[in-house]
Amino acid sequence: MKLYEKIIESDPLTTTLARVSDDTCQILDEEAKSFNLGAHSADKKYMSGGALRHSRTYVLRDSTAISQFQGDRLHEAPAFVSVLEQTLEIPPVVLSKLMGRCYYAELPSGAEIPAHTDIGPYFDDVIRLQLYLSAYCDGMDINAGGIMMTPSKGELIKFNHTKYHRYTNKSPLPMRFYVFDLYRKRE
Repeated sequence: MKLYEKIIESDPLTTTLARVSDDTCQILDEEAKSFNLGAHSADKKYMSGGALRHSRTYVLRDSTAISQFQGDRLHEAPAFVSVLEQTLEIPPVVLSKLMGRCYYAELPSGAEIPAHTDIGPYFDDVIRLQLYLSAYCDGMDINAGGIMMTPSKGELIKFNHTKYHRYTNKSPLPMRFYVFDLYRKRE
């Protein structure tokens, strides 16, 4: 069974799935420099509202009714897509079909995303994954459903987004990470 199949079939527990190398993180960091990061706004370029209004983001893919940006810009992140295909052992056509919302985020030093849950029809159908690129993860705390985590650079985690979770960046630099969802089942 491929890793992505195990993820889709497993319980929504918070867990580390894999790690990517420092070199891979560096490649992904370089690629992300081309993104036009912005605060959430009503200009339909970025998602608005919600817990992520505390970070700067670049939405790569979203077709949900709750987002002001609707479209697919995964072609702007070929290295990220390649890492997902290799790490999750997922063929490109399957990734394209299973990928839901996807964005890159930077949480500034000292910032916090307050405790919240991600619930509703869209969130009932997806599994949330995050890939951490920052070398300063030791200053980042995630409280996901009562489980405290401090992700490491290159760590790919899955967590239960339907439980209360919050993020606190205690490091001196921005916390950089990708957030993406995989649909549990998609025809």
